[in-house]
Amino acid sequence: MNLAAQISIMNERHKRESELFGMSVGAANNKLRKQIMFDLAKRLNLHFCYRCGHEIVHVDQFSVEHMNAWRIASDPVVAFFDLNNIAFSHLRCNSAAARRSPQKKYADAKERKRVQFQRYYKKNGRAWNDRRIARRKELKDLKERNSNGLE
Repeated sequence: MNLAAQISIMNERHKRESELFGMSVGAANNKLRKQIMFDLAKRLNLHFCYRCGHEIVHVDQFSVEHMNAWRIASDPVVAFFDLNNIAFSHLRCNSAAARRSPQKKYADAKERKRVQFQRYYKKNGRAWNDRRIARRKELKDLKERNSNGLE
């Protein structure tokens, strides 16, 4: 059997299996693995959220989380696969934590503010500068009016 015929047979089989599951075979396998992991976590009494501490009741709420951000680790690959860095959490708690900045690389709050301002100024520099100039002009006019009124 030639390669084209084998690919055609594989494509047909994949199409039938996808129709059977209502999703791709890969998605079905991932769903099964998640159900197995959730069942084992419940049996071992590990089905409590790392973030909020509440019980994870349903598999749809269940997610695997890295306790320490692997992306900023000195060795991201080791940190990603380190089982001691893994916890379970509600999907919403994990997603909320992911939206927040992981432990940033700023030395202190002053540096963080400086970097945030630079980012803001780069995006909104002209508008910010126009407001600053307008405000200075207002203050100058107000000062002149006050000095003219006092004389």
